[in-house]
Amino acid sequence: QMEVTRPKVEKRVRGFGAENEVISKTRSDAKRNLIFFPGDIQDVEEAMVESGLDEWLAYSLEKTCNLLFERFSAQQCNVIVIRPERKVGSQSEFDNHLRPGKGILHISLIIRSCLEKESPAFLELPVILVGFSKGCLVLNHVLAELSTVIAMDRPNPPKFVLDWEAATKEFKIPSYEPTMRISRTQTPIDFLRDHRDEVMKFCHQLRAIHWVDPHRFPTEPNVLREALTFLCQFRDESITHISFHSTDRQIKDSRRLWIQKEYDIMQSLISEMSLNSRPLIKKYLEDQLPILETHFQ
Repeated sequence: QMEVTRPKVEKRVRGFGAENEVISKTRSDAKRNLIFFPGDIQDVEEAMVESGLDEWLAYSLEKTCNLLFERFSAQQCNVIVIRPERKVGSQSEFDNHLRPGKGILHISLIIRSCLEKESPAFLELPVILVGFSKGCLVLNHVLAELSTVIAMDRPNPPKFVLDWEAATKEFKIPSYEPTMRISRTQTPIDFLRDHRDEVMKFCHQLRAIHWVDPHRFPTEPNVLREALTFLCQFRDESITHISFHSTDRQIKDSRRLWIQKEYDIMQSLISEMSLNSRPLIKKYLEDQLPILETHFQ
């Protein structure tokens, strides 16, 4: 008989050299592990009430954990929701996951710390990554690290961890947008090289990656090509399904024109690639007002 746990909050789950608070819900017959990175405003219920965000409690991390568990019930998923490492006002910051060269390993070790005590067999399950809004930065970072490891075997391997953001662009990201370019850190690839086996093992487990209404899109051509060529090819009779889900709340925001520009660049680059499986790029709720409620829906 299948057993389901209630959403469980663990305040100190060990990753790589850092800890994260997670909300998890498991099932004894699990066939996949789903990892979710939330957006701004979202937090544990207690913190949302303390911050005066009561009107958005329907999207708290606890309720989101339950929602994802139900939505992905046909795929029999364990669900792990990552609480942002820190909040700046209502903004979510994922410092631990955005360390150049250490993001994928941190995710992998969070899964291990969270699920190994439930069942060691859970660690070998396929993985689904879902990012919402600000949380999609972590997914962009995964592409950058994966492409860096793949490029190590090229004739002219990179010296530093690659960046998912194109180095040259016709538009400027405003100073108040806190995302720091990976290339600005000039992080040597030594750490990734030392841990490439663990990184590639995790990437071979990936079965789906969902970008849900992001505010930043990957635009570096080589990173996109290397990462998607690997993910969208058949490996041991499996493939990673890539999906970008967007609304006009992000893409048509006149105050953040870079979102539309990055979306167009990403879409154009992918359209020119020859891939075994085509990524899904889809818009939703186009008949709805581009308001915050639409974004969460």
